[in-house]
Amino acid sequence: MKLSGQKITTTEWLLARIADELRDQSWARSKDGEKGRNRPKHILDKLLGLEKKEQYATFSTMEEFEQMWAEI
Repeated sequence: MKLSGQKITTTEWLLARIADELRDQSWARSKDGEKGRNRPKHILDKLLGLEKKEQYATFSTMEEFEQMWAEI
């Protein structure tokens, strides 16, 4: 894993994957799983830094938007 730039070992990766799969299976059998809500977050995503980070911005004027767009 070091050659590919990963920060976790193969064993840690496998254990996190197993734990995530077990949680997903348990969740799928729950009332929340039946309705498709409150899905558990994956441990592996956190370890690999793949967490979805939602960011929102609001703008009062078009100029503010264009300035932010230019920075991005």
